[in-house]
Amino acid sequence: MRCSTLGFLRANRRPDRAEGATKERLQKATGTRISVDSASGEVAIDHAEAQDPVLALKARDIVQAMARGFSEDRAFRLLDEDAYFEVFDIKDFAHSKNRVAQSARGLSAPGGRPAG
Repeated sequence: MRCSTLGFLRANRRPDRAEGATKERLQKATGTRISVDSASGEVAIDHAEAQDPVLALKARDIVQAMARGFSEDRAFRLLDEDAYFEVFDIKDFAHSKNRVAQSARGLSAPGGRPAG
């Protein structure tokens, strides 16, 4: 069984979504099997049955995006052929503490949500 295990997933509960609906939607869209450990928040993605290996990688990106605060709808945009997810370390671009804080504020929308 080929699995890739991701770190911790912060659950953003939406009252209008049935429990597990996001996981089911992601499994159908990517052809993967996903298991979530509710206690630790660890997510495992089994891509053994995936028809397209690129979609298996996109499943990982979608989970990471949602774990970083993207809404389900925005995260699922990563299924588009021309979209990808990358995390940058601000410290690589801003070389002082003041510039790090200023850059971080510029990347967040009001309320601390990710911009974009």
